[in-house]
Amino acid sequence: MAGRCGRIAPVRILVTGGTGTLGSSIVSQLGIRGHEAVVGSRTAGPDRVAIDLATGSGISSAVAGVDAIVHAASDPARHAKVTDVSGTVHLAKTGLPVLYTSIMGVDRHPFRYYQIKREGELALAANSVQWTVLRATQFHSFIDYLLSASKNAASKIPGNRGDETRFPASRGLKFQPVAHEEVASQIVDLLESGPTNSIEKFAGPQQFDSEELTQSWAQARGGRPFFVPTAGKVAKAFKDGAVLAGPEVPVGSTTWADYLLQTG
Repeated sequence: MAGRCGRIAPVRILVTGGTGTLGSSIVSQLGIRGHEAVVGSRTAGPDRVAIDLATGSGISSAVAGVDAIVHAASDPARHAKVTDVSGTVHLAKTGLPVLYTSIMGVDRHPFRYYQIKREGELALAANSVQWTVLRATQFHSFIDYLLSASKNAASKIPGNRGDETRFPASRGLKFQPVAHEEVASQIVDLLESGPTNSIEKFAGPQQFDSEELTQSWAQARGGRPFFVPTAGKVAKAFKDGAVLAGPEVPVGSTTWADYLLQTG
């Protein structure tokens, strides 16, 4: 994609999941840098094209005139394998460069969704000769969503409302949250430099345990957390730091405190 004198020629990119948290930020970043995004979605609309990741229907027409694909669509619930494995294979078979968005630690974490993301990585490498995987740590907004959901559920208990709402949170889990906007910027950087045929990584600037994250969140959002123990192999993996980045991994600059201040 690089032109003469190091300039990056404008390109056209299909972004699956282009209306989601990460996908919409990728679309925005592409536009800022002078590129064109084609948003792939389950349903067609004024600014998007319909593609079926399960069957591959619509993909051939969606990639007409496209230079590369970002596979940012995600469905952690019932259709995870269809989206992340079958869909990845269909996209890889277009012959275009594909960048697949993944999660830090999927190669060592027993959580089912993470194992499926790892299958997606392997499926891409097996079916494409021009590919890149970007593993990122959990988004600030995702941690925020989880804590908000816990507090909101607890607030339905009579007499447990407002800033004094007591809500449960897990004890001892380790995270390294990152700004999804910075992940999107990293993805566009990788698109502009071309496929690496390897797994790239990007992480947040700080590592926390779940108590620290929750206490700081409660100070900014309100509520009084109480911490409960967790057990099982999934919890143990989080406690052991399976989703943390090593010291060699590039990190963003937006801290958890920055995020809470910006979104407060």
